[in-house]
Amino acid sequence: MGQVRVHMALHPPSTLALSGVTVMEIEFGLAQVPAKRAAVEAALALWLPQVAVLDYRAGDARVTASIRAALKAQGTPIGPYDLLNAGMTLARGLTLVTHNSRESRRVAGFPVVDWVEGELRWKCPDHLLLALAFARQGHLTRMTPVLTLHAPALAALTPDTALNELRALACMNPTVARRLRRVGRLLAAGRAVRVAGSEAARKAVWTALRAYEARELSVHPELRRIPVMADELLTGLRAPTHVLLSDPAGQPSCEYLISPEEGGVVRVRCSDRRVRTLSGPAFTALFKGSSYRLMVREGQLAGALLPRSPAASRPAASK
Repeated sequence: MGQVRVHMALHPPSTLALSGVTVMEIEFGLAQVPAKRAAVEAALALWLPQVAVLDYRAGDARVTASIRAALKAQGTPIGPYDLLNAGMTLARGLTLVTHNSRESRRVAGFPVVDWVEGELRWKCPDHLLLALAFARQGHLTRMTPVLTLHAPALAALTPDTALNELRALACMNPTVARRLRRVGRLLAAGRAVRVAGSEAARKAVWTALRAYEARELSVHPELRRIPVMADELLTGLRAPTHVLLSDPAGQPSCEYLISPEEGGVVRVRCSDRRVRTLSGPAFTALFKGSSYRLMVREGQLAGALLPRSPAASRPAASK
């Protein structure tokens, strides 16, 4: 399960899907091990809501039938559920990611990847950046929604005791530790994150995420971001630029993909997938006087901006 979640971090949620056949197999597996059902369901709850579930359609059935006929003629049949997944994958032009690649590779021309082989191993930070805000078509086109992390249910009522409880939980449950570490890496790379839960639990989770973020930035300082004024952003904007919006508490609340266009106009694509086209003055006025800050990586804009002290300026933005 941990390997699946790690590799999910390498791709935008909009490009991921789970077949209804696989969901059935998961539910069947849970029914066979009632003693572990609660623990497995808790692990599934961390990542299953992030992907779409695909229903089996008539077009999938036609492709599945042709694959079955070809494999029967070759004398190399595969299991019925692997066959259904293969038909869905080929019919929709997808790539199947599985650890059971032996049978799937019997299908000619079938795009299949084994998630524990070298082709999908973690290669931070370049592959990590693919999980930020952009689809994998080689150009910046789409934004992903804000990543929501649900804080564990902690009994503590104060941030300090909640943090101690969270540390103990992470030591006992590697799944919790891996989840915090992965989101901390995404946070360092510029992903907008929202933490849901009780106030004490949220503060404890943010403390843990900031620790993992600092560790990642110490290894990859090129990912560090600095605040900029809206007019500075427009002056240095030469290409589509990923901009992070930070709230007054310093927590990333939204992502923008801001692109320059002719006539001093900027095209702003937000995390909610909406696109707004604004003139330069309208863009500057929108972000003026707010306690929110615009954050970009150093050197990302033309005429790289030098870091400034927080007291020197309060660059801002409003959602």
